[in-house]
Amino acid sequence: MCAIIGTVNHELNRLCLSRLYSRGPDYNSVYKNKNVNFAHARLSVIDAEGGNQPMQSISGNSTIIFNGEIYNARELDTAYKSDTRVLLEYYEKHGIEKTLQDINGMFSFAIFDKKQNKILIARDRLGVKPLFYYNKDNKLIFCSEINPIKDEIGTNNLSINTTALSVYFRLFFIPSPITIWNEIESLKQGNYLIYDLKSNQLQQKTYWKLSQPERSKSNISKLEELIEDASIIRTRSDVPYSVFLSGGIDSTLITKYLSRFNKNLQTYTVEVQDPDLNEAEYSNIAATKFKTKHSSIKLKYKNILINHLREMTTYFGQPFADLSIIPYDLISNQIGSRSVVALGGDGADESFCGYNRYDNPTGMVEDLYRNKEFNLTPSQDPKHFLLDNLPYVPTDKNELLRILDISYFLEGDILQKVDRLSMRHSLEVRSPLLDYRIIEFSNALDYNLMFKMRKKEVLRRFLEKDFSKNFIDRKKIGLTLTPENLKSTVDSYLNQHNFNYPLICKDWFKKVSSNYYLKFAMLMFVLWYEENYV
Repeated sequence: MCAIIGTVNHELNRLCLSRLYSRGPDYNSVYKNKNVNFAHARLSVIDAEGGNQPMQSISGNSTIIFNGEIYNARELDTAYKSDTRVLLEYYEKHGIEKTLQDINGMFSFAIFDKKQNKILIARDRLGVKPLFYYNKDNKLIFCSEINPIKDEIGTNNLSINTTALSVYFRLFFIPSPITIWNEIESLKQGNYLIYDLKSNQLQQKTYWKLSQPERSKSNISKLEELIEDASIIRTRSDVPYSVFLSGGIDSTLITKYLSRFNKNLQTYTVEVQDPDLNEAEYSNIAATKFKTKHSSIKLKYKNILINHLREMTTYFGQPFADLSIIPYDLISNQIGSRSVVALGGDGADESFCGYNRYDNPTGMVEDLYRNKEFNLTPSQDPKHFLLDNLPYVPTDKNELLRILDISYFLEGDILQKVDRLSMRHSLEVRSPLLDYRIIEFSNALDYNLMFKMRKKEVLRRFLEKDFSKNFIDRKKIGLTLTPENLKSTVDSYLNQHNFNYPLICKDWFKKVSSNYYLKFAMLMFVLWYEENYV
């Protein structure tokens, strides 16, 4: 796992690369060829000696900077140890379209093809790895994070995207392809860019998206094989790996498969003070069942410090108000000090309808368009943005909620949170249930096997022989902050400020006074605004 930054027709400031060192503390380097600049900060996981970047192809025709992992690199080419080398040479042999169709991984990468005089920039199918870019006045700047681009351009040359702001106050995050800045975009998942260096023209293409499901598959043994294989290939690493075993269905399932092949599997769980949020009992049961080397991490966050929230705002580069950011940051810090690679259970709740909101999908779809008072103009109603950017719009409310979750909540909230906060502590998180083969299979799965008697029905079936009904059928618990954790910090900070911010009406603050979720979103916007404008 690493960080990348590149520019065309713009001199790269080395200080911007230094902002990415937490993502890549082991090695960093810059490549320059006329008006093209590539830079890379590396976290060494595979082929520590031979995988440094920017990397040139054997022919010398291409140069790559790459953030992520190609899990099936061995299947693509056994001649090289480095998955970066495999990716680059595979591209030279087969071209960008076939390469993107054949690789299985989490990635954002850029290839400078001297022969074609083009730069190709791609992001993985689900958007696990981020990629932001600025393209204006024949100048291209792209990066793994927003802030280095902002630093290169300057805040005075950027303007707030009011559509993004309206979306933020609905969803509490900003999904691709927009960002808080009009001039900076987020490359959509499953897409790639072609920048012609001769004409300075940028073209975007889609190489993967979900298609309208037929819901005909019922071969769950095939699904189990896919999950097991997805888990195993994500253990390929030259450094030790561990599993974040929350005690939920998804991480328990991954632990089950990996424990068959690793008799010294290290697992971590979290203990929190709130008994309603503490799943340590269940993770201990799972660890005992699968005989893992289990460790517990105790989290204490009775009083949330404003400086910690300010750090989060800086690291995300735009307003972001997921209530789990503080506990996830603390967990990543603890695991990152003990392990370089950790596997997690992200992805199943979206693709297999695991959230509690699936109990009332109609109400939740309607609630998605909440907080209408935050529309800055009628034309900026986020409803239009959200529906227009879906791969398809189902008529079934369950399916609509699911495709909204996969397209926006997964990419814009869950994966942003996991990427930023794990890489903040130089920890690489791999998620087997985000394997595109599993997502595609779930999209064709008979709906009775996904959501009939129980949410995530088919995944629960895979654990029925291992655990009690109480373990398998319990309600989903999420690790998050509560209003009690937030009350003193949010109230004291918001109440002491005179809110005189462009785009924000003073009356808005009165409207959120009784809703701490909205109040937290307002606080995170205020902290972001103060960092950039005050």
